[in-house]
Amino acid sequence: KQGNFIGSIAPYGYKKIVVMEGKKKCHTLEIVEEQAEHVRMMFDMYVNQDMGRVSIAKYFNDLNIKAPKGGLWKQDAIKDVLENEHYIGKVRWNWRKTVKVVEEGEVREKRPKTEIGEYMVYDGKQEPIISEELFYAARAKQGRNHRAKPNTKVRNPLAGLVYCQCGRAMSLRTYKNKDGSEKSAPRLLCDNQSYCKTSSCLYQEIIDRVCNVLEECIVDFEMRIKN
Repeated sequence: KQGNFIGSIAPYGYKKIVVMEGKKKCHTLEIVEEQAEHVRMMFDMYVNQDMGRVSIAKYFNDLNIKAPKGGLWKQDAIKDVLENEHYIGKVRWNWRKTVKVVEEGEVREKRPKTEIGEYMVYDGKQEPIISEELFYAARAKQGRNHRAKPNTKVRNPLAGLVYCQCGRAMSLRTYKNKDGSEKSAPRLLCDNQSYCKTSSCLYQEIIDRVCNVLEECIVDFEMRIKN
């Protein structure tokens, strides 16, 4: 509530510093200008140039601009920047509170990201990097862009289940001619293929392989039931 930054890692665009208020030490944030300029670019590209998070991440990767942890930018990292109130001079509390969950019979602690509006935001001591007008324009745009439309048919039943060796998801890609006819067979392609260079594979080959494995499992289940 006093506006201090109490996180362990400063948001991209800032560094954590200590200031004195009388005899009391307080933690706050100081702008790192080179990174702050990247943050301004992200908001401008997203709001004013109508670029998506994937396109923004690719733009920064092509320029060899490192992500906060030193690797490639991903759309989730861009999303975190666009939703971070620290950039308008605020601080937040309980954004990633620790919760206990039971997984495989064991109690584990996790720190999931809290939904917007379910954590507390206060005025911070740090200088803002962007205007509130630009920040809330980005938030409003995220609210307008829905990932799936109502009544949309499932095109890829393997979505979220198949991953590349680099760790990124494999997405279904279709290829059509201008008249709408199929140009070539659908394939699964790594979302990070531009950088990991993993080859694509025929979608039907994966489906056939999954069916074969399921058939083998069913036979195994039947044997167990008989025994």
